[in-house]
Amino acid sequence: IENLQLVNDFEETKGELASKRAVLKLLNAGARPEELDRARRNIDTKETELVNAARVEEVEKLLQERVAKKEAELRNAKETYERSQKLYDGELISRNDLDRDSTLYEVRTKELSESQRELQVLKENTDRTLQIKRKELEASQSELNLLKAGTRKESIEAGAADVKRLEEKLSILGRQLDAPSSSIPSISAGL
Repeated sequence: IENLQLVNDFEETKGELASKRAVLKLLNAGARPEELDRARRNIDTKETELVNAARVEEVEKLLQERVAKKEAELRNAKETYERSQKLYDGELISRNDLDRDSTLYEVRTKELSESQRELQVLKENTDRTLQIKRKELEASQSELNLLKAGTRKESIEAGAADVKRLEEKLSILGRQLDAPSSSIPSISAGL
Protein backbone atom coordinates (compact mmCIF):
# COMPACT_ATOMS: atom_id res chain seq x y z
CA ILE A 1 0.00 0.00 0.00
CA GLU A 2 2.83 2.39 0.84
CA ASN A 3 4.52 1.52 -2.44
CA LEU A 4 1.28 2.27 -4.32
CA GLN A 5 1.05 5.63 -2.53
CA LEU A 6 4.68 6.38 -3.47
CA VAL A 7 4.00 5.51 -7.10
CA ASN A 8 0.93 7.77 -7.11
CA ASP A 9 2.88 10.63 -5.49
CA PHE A 10 5.74 10.10 -7.96
CA GLU A 11 3.44 10.24 -11.01
CA GLU A 12 1.51 13.20 -9.64
CA THR A 13 4.72 15.11 -8.97
CA LYS A 14 6.02 14.22 -12.43
CA GLY A 15 2.89 15.70 -14.03
CA GLU A 16 3.03 18.81 -11.86
CA LEU A 17 6.73 19.24 -12.74
CA ALA A 18 5.96 19.04 -16.46
CA SER A 19 3.26 21.68 -16.02
CA LYS A 20 5.56 24.02 -14.06
CA ARG A 21 8.34 23.59 -16.67
CA ALA A 22 5.89 24.59 -19.40
CA VAL A 23 4.85 27.67 -17.42
CA LEU A 24 8.49 28.60 -16.83
CA LYS A 25 9.20 28.19 -20.55
CA LEU A 26 6.33 30.59 -21.34
CA LEU A 27 7.59 33.09 -18.76
CA ASN A 28 11.08 33.00 -20.25
CA ALA A 29 9.78 33.31 -23.81
CA GLY A 30 7.93 36.56 -23.11
CA ALA A 31 5.41 38.06 -25.51
CA ARG A 32 5.02 36.61 -28.97
CA PRO A 33 5.48 38.93 -31.96
CA GLU A 34 1.79 38.46 -32.79
CA GLU A 35 0.81 39.78 -29.36
CA LEU A 36 3.00 42.85 -29.85
CA ASP A 37 1.54 43.41 -33.32
CA ARG A 38 -2.00 43.12 -31.96
CA ALA A 39 -1.19 45.63 -29.20
CA ARG A 40 0.27 48.06 -31.77
CA ARG A 41 -2.79 47.71 -34.02
CA ASN A 42 -5.00 48.35 -31.01
CA ILE A 43 -3.09 51.58 -30.34
CA ASP A 44 -3.49 52.61 -33.99
CA THR A 45 -7.23 51.97 -33.75
CA LYS A 46 -7.55 54.00 -30.54
CA GLU A 47 -5.58 56.88 -32.08
CA THR A 48 -7.88 56.88 -35.11
CA GLU A 49 -10.95 56.83 -32.87
CA LEU A 50 -9.55 59.79 -30.93
CA VAL A 51 -8.92 61.76 -34.14
CA ASN A 52 -12.42 60.95 -35.40
CA ALA A 53 -13.94 62.07 -32.11
CA ALA A 54 -12.04 65.35 -32.39
CA ARG A 55 -13.43 65.93 -35.91
CA VAL A 56 -16.73 66.86 -34.34
CA GLU A 57 -15.24 70.34 -34.13
CA GLU A 58 -16.41 70.90 -37.72
CA VAL A 59 -19.99 70.09 -36.72
CA GLU A 60 -19.58 72.29 -33.66
CA LYS A 61 -18.46 75.18 -35.86
CA LEU A 62 -21.55 74.77 -38.06
CA LEU A 63 -23.78 74.78 -34.99
CA GLN A 64 -22.06 77.91 -33.68
CA GLU A 65 -22.73 79.60 -37.02
CA ARG A 66 -26.38 78.52 -36.81
CA VAL A 67 -26.63 79.94 -33.28
CA ALA A 68 -25.16 83.25 -34.49
CA LYS A 69 -27.65 83.32 -37.38
CA LYS A 70 -30.55 82.57 -35.02
CA GLU A 71 -29.39 85.35 -32.68
CA ALA A 72 -29.43 87.82 -35.59
CA GLU A 73 -32.88 86.61 -36.69
CA LEU A 74 -34.13 86.99 -33.11
CA ARG A 75 -32.78 90.56 -32.86
CA ASN A 76 -34.48 91.42 -36.14
CA ALA A 77 -37.77 89.80 -35.05
CA LYS A 78 -37.63 91.66 -31.72
CA GLU A 79 -37.05 95.02 -33.41
CA THR A 80 -39.89 94.31 -35.86
CA TYR A 81 -42.22 93.33 -33.02
CA GLU A 82 -41.33 96.44 -30.97
CA ARG A 83 -41.90 98.65 -34.02
CA SER A 84 -45.23 96.92 -34.71
CA GLN A 85 -46.26 97.40 -31.09
CA LYS A 86 -45.68 101.15 -31.39
CA LEU A 87 -47.55 101.29 -34.68
CA TYR A 88 -50.43 99.28 -33.20
CA ASP A 89 -50.52 101.55 -30.15
CA GLY A 90 -50.82 104.48 -32.58
CA GLU A 91 -53.54 102.56 -34.43
CA LEU A 92 -51.52 102.52 -37.65
CA ILE A 93 -51.54 98.70 -38.14
CA SER A 94 -54.07 95.97 -37.48
CA ARG A 95 -54.08 93.49 -34.60
CA ASN A 96 -53.31 90.70 -37.11
CA ASP A 97 -50.08 92.41 -38.19
CA LEU A 98 -49.02 92.79 -34.54
CA ASP A 99 -49.88 89.14 -33.80
CA ARG A 100 -47.91 87.99 -36.84
CA ASP A 101 -44.79 89.87 -35.66
CA SER A 102 -45.32 88.67 -32.08
CA THR A 103 -45.55 85.05 -33.24
CA LEU A 104 -42.43 85.42 -35.38
CA TYR A 105 -40.58 86.83 -32.37
CA GLU A 106 -41.66 83.83 -30.23
CA VAL A 107 -40.67 81.36 -32.97
CA ARG A 108 -37.23 82.96 -33.34
CA THR A 109 -36.75 82.81 -29.56
CA LYS A 110 -37.53 79.08 -29.53
CA GLU A 111 -35.33 78.40 -32.56
CA LEU A 112 -32.39 80.10 -30.88
CA SER A 113 -32.98 78.16 -27.68
CA GLU A 114 -33.07 74.85 -29.61
CA SER A 115 -29.87 75.67 -31.50
CA GLN A 116 -28.09 76.60 -28.30
CA ARG A 117 -29.26 73.35 -26.68
CA GLU A 118 -28.00 71.30 -29.65
CA LEU A 119 -24.62 73.00 -29.41
CA GLN A 120 -24.40 72.37 -25.66
CA VAL A 121 -25.30 68.68 -26.04
CA LEU A 122 -22.72 68.27 -28.79
CA LYS A 123 -20.02 69.88 -26.65
CA GLU A 124 -20.84 67.68 -23.65
CA ASN A 125 -20.90 64.49 -25.73
CA THR A 126 -17.68 65.43 -27.50
CA ASP A 127 -15.87 66.17 -24.24
CA ARG A 128 -17.05 62.90 -22.72
CA THR A 129 -16.13 60.90 -25.84
CA LEU A 130 -12.69 62.49 -26.04
CA GLN A 131 -12.00 61.66 -22.39
CA ILE A 132 -13.02 58.04 -22.93
CA LYS A 133 -10.95 57.71 -26.10
CA ARG A 134 -7.89 59.22 -24.41
CA LYS A 135 -8.19 56.75 -21.52
CA GLU A 136 -8.63 53.83 -23.92
CA LEU A 137 -5.52 54.95 -25.81
CA GLU A 138 -3.53 55.22 -22.58
CA ALA A 139 -4.65 51.71 -21.55
CA SER A 140 -3.60 50.30 -24.93
CA GLN A 141 -0.21 52.01 -24.71
CA SER A 142 0.24 50.65 -21.20
CA GLU A 143 -0.59 47.14 -22.39
CA LEU A 144 2.00 47.40 -25.17
CA ASN A 145 4.62 48.66 -22.72
CA LEU A 146 3.96 45.69 -20.44
CA LEU A 147 4.32 43.28 -23.35
CA LYS A 148 7.57 44.94 -24.42
CA ALA A 149 8.95 44.84 -20.88
CA GLY A 150 8.42 41.10 -20.78
CA THR A 151 7.81 38.89 -17.82
CA ARG A 152 8.82 40.18 -14.42
CA LYS A 153 12.09 38.77 -13.13
CA GLU A 154 10.37 37.80 -9.89
CA SER A 155 7.78 35.70 -11.76
CA ILE A 156 10.52 33.82 -13.59
CA GLU A 157 12.40 33.24 -10.34
CA ALA A 158 9.24 31.96 -8.64
CA GLY A 159 8.60 29.60 -11.56
CA ALA A 160 12.18 28.34 -11.45
CA ALA A 161 11.90 27.77 -7.70
CA ASP A 162 8.71 25.73 -8.21
CA VAL A 163 10.47 23.61 -10.84
CA LYS A 164 13.47 23.06 -8.58
CA ARG A 165 11.27 22.11 -5.61
CA LEU A 166 9.36 19.61 -7.70
CA GLU A 167 12.57 18.15 -9.14
CA GLU A 168 13.87 17.60 -5.62
CA LYS A 169 10.58 16.05 -4.52
CA LEU A 170 10.63 13.79 -7.58
CA SER A 171 14.19 12.76 -6.82
CA ILE A 172 13.30 11.86 -3.22
CA LEU A 173 10.25 9.89 -4.34
CA GLY A 174 12.36 8.11 -6.96
CA ARG A 175 14.93 7.07 -4.35
CA GLN A 176 12.18 5.86 -2.04
CA LEU A 177 10.67 3.78 -4.85
CA ASP A 178 14.08 2.29 -5.72
CA ALA A 179 14.84 1.42 -2.09
CA PRO A 180 13.92 -2.04 -0.81
CA SER A 181 10.48 -2.05 0.79
CA SER A 182 11.91 -2.98 4.18
CA SER A 183 13.92 0.24 4.35
CA ILE A 184 10.90 2.43 3.79
CA PRO A 185 9.75 3.63 7.17
CA SER A 186 6.12 2.98 7.76
CA ILE A 187 3.80 5.75 8.75
CA SER A 188 2.82 3.97 11.93
CA ALA A 189 6.50 3.59 12.97
CA GLY A 190 6.86 7.35 12.98
CA LEU A 191 4.00 7.79 15.41
